Amino acid sequence: MKLVEKYFNKIDLSSHTTLGGYSWINDEILEIPLKNIKKLQFNSLYANIVSGLVDREVHNDEKDSIKITMSNFRDQFNYFEKNKSELKSQNPLKYKDLKTNINSFYGQLSFLSRTNMSKNYPGFVTQYLRYFYDDLLEHNRSNIVYIDTDDIYYIDDINLLDNNIEYTTENIDYAIFFDFKNFVLMQNGIISNGPLHRSSKKVKDKDEQISILKRYIRQDKIETIGIK
Repeated sequence: MKLVEKYFNKIDLSSHTTLGGYSWINDEILEIPLKNIKKLQFNSLYANIVSGLVDREVHNDEKDSIKITMSNFRDQFNYFEKNKSELKSQNPLKYKDLKTNINSFYGQLSFLSRTNMSKNYPGFVTQYLRYFYDDLLEHNRSNIVYIDTDDIYYIDDINLLDNNIEYTTENIDYAIFFDFKNFVLMQNGIISNGPLHRSSKKVKDKDEQISILKRYIRQDKIETIGIK
């Protein structure tokens, strides 16, 4: 993957800090029922950025074992991205193994970084992600509802700027966002919850939150068919 130049150039390659995932919520929509929003999900977001760092040869001054590990990951990831549809249908076991290896590689990099065996690649990834999302919000703040690392919920349309990471989009019929990872959605007639919302220990009023959405949906349908 080719990293966007303006974000890559901002990365502090001497930094030992890892920022973690990117989360943002539009305070103006908290606890307000929304209708007809969209969800965008980036495919293999961290893996794409790691592959881009290898393409930029950030690993070239590492010891040989790390250079080989990074290059092998990039090659494996590129192969998977190019052939994943065929692999999934014709060789599902290989598909599963490759996907597992790719998804676990960021954790391996975290271990190597923490033990001072390699550069802080997780930190570079999260820096790049932060610069991209900050720029995305600057251009789309009025339309973006919620961001949680791989996922963006938004209304109408958004300008993805210079993004070149593959993504999928879904239509969400109704939604209410209460806090980070705490939301209720209705999609294709099925109500689902955010990850925090699914924990009854952390969200004590989750049944009431679902009831709020259901009441809004019922009222919206009544108004749509013109019943007074």
